[in-house]
Amino acid sequence: FERIIGLTASPGSELEIINEVCKNLFSKKIELRTENDKDVKPYIHKINIENITVDLPKEFKEIKKYLEISFNSKKVKLKSFGYSLNSNNKKEILNLQFSLQKQILKGEKDFEVFQAISLVAELLKINHAIEMLETQGLKSLDDYLTPLFEKSSMHKSKAVKNMVLDPNIKSAYMKSKSAIEGKIIHPKKVELLKIIKNEIKKNPLTKIIIFNQYRNSAKAIESELNKIEKINAKLFVGQAKKNGTGLTQKKQIEIINDFKQNNYNCIVSTSIGEEGLDIPNVDLVIFYEPVPSAIRSIQRRGRTARHAEGKLLILITKNTRDEAYHWTAFHKEKRMHKLLSEIGNKVQLEKQPTLN
Repeated sequence: FERIIGLTASPGSELEIINEVCKNLFSKKIELRTENDKDVKPYIHKINIENITVDLPKEFKEIKKYLEISFNSKKVKLKSFGYSLNSNNKKEILNLQFSLQKQILKGEKDFEVFQAISLVAELLKINHAIEMLETQGLKSLDDYLTPLFEKSSMHKSKAVKNMVLDPNIKSAYMKSKSAIEGKIIHPKKVELLKIIKNEIKKNPLTKIIIFNQYRNSAKAIESELNKIEKINAKLFVGQAKKNGTGLTQKKQIEIINDFKQNNYNCIVSTSIGEEGLDIPNVDLVIFYEPVPSAIRSIQRRGRTARHAEGKLLILITKNTRDEAYHWTAFHKEKRMHKLLSEIGNKVQLEKQPTLN
């Protein structure tokens, strides 16, 4: 008879997801291995992990205060329509949005449901604005808000129109413009440039990957890095054309080959670099921001220490989403290992029909 083995670095951190994978692959047994297992340990290269923390500047905190006042006022209004949120978590907001849209599809044309949908759309936009400010910087926030303000009259969305009329959002927008003029930048970018300069000084042959979730931010980082002597950085993004960026599959492969041949020594990558592509081993991986996914964190981390000892640096802004996302991914990964250990040989599958 034939035996099939399936391997994955990250099957998921929820029991339902792991069970679904097992069912779809007709798995009868699960074997878990970590870097500490004796049959794995001899083949694992050490990853030196360091969290680099920075403080949010006072100018950022002032802007954030206005955004949060607006956000909380929308939450209060939403509650008056009978819908409440227990947290400011994006996932919870999206779940509420999905629930409201289902009500509309079922034919509930209640005025309050439509009002609630509009408020939830505003909450998502403000939430995103806060995330841009906290994790990326003023330029990313401005890139997000400016089109909303400049094209609000053309927008069909009531949420956008209401948002740009909000005095707190206006104040946040004007203060961000002023701070940009004052050349105030996110301390993570300052720290990143310092790290890259030190690394290239210590070892001119070092290879680096920087992960950033957002194309605009990644593109700005690429531009700053290429001002550093002996750094030849390249933006690495997906195929979809967004804001003037987008790489064909052929171009992606070309960049990877150039990286292998040392034509580039630094890649600034969005999520496209996390999986599925044969990116060569690198000496240093940097997370410009943590991601709240165990799977994505594992995949990012796996880009280093493939053939020799590697280093991972995670940039975290204190008391922001950066910290929350970092610990979310950490606990999800621990939960995944615990679940896999518990499931072990207990995988029970329904009997499946044969081809006959």
